[in-house]
Amino acid sequence: MIIIAEKKRYLKMSYSLNFRRKGLGIKQKEGVSYEKSSRRFGMGQQTIEGVWL
Repeated sequence: MIIIAEKKRYLKMSYSLNFRRKGLGIKQKEGVSYEKSSRRFGMGQQTIEGVWL
């Protein structure tokens, strides 16, 4: 379990933070939705959204 101090959220992560950030980076770089970016990387939409929080 990882604790993110800034938001005081507890996350049980099955993907590395680096991998999740890649998904978010594609979303921002290509301007696609969370849904399309998450499908491209084979993870849930909330997984990528969690990086943004």
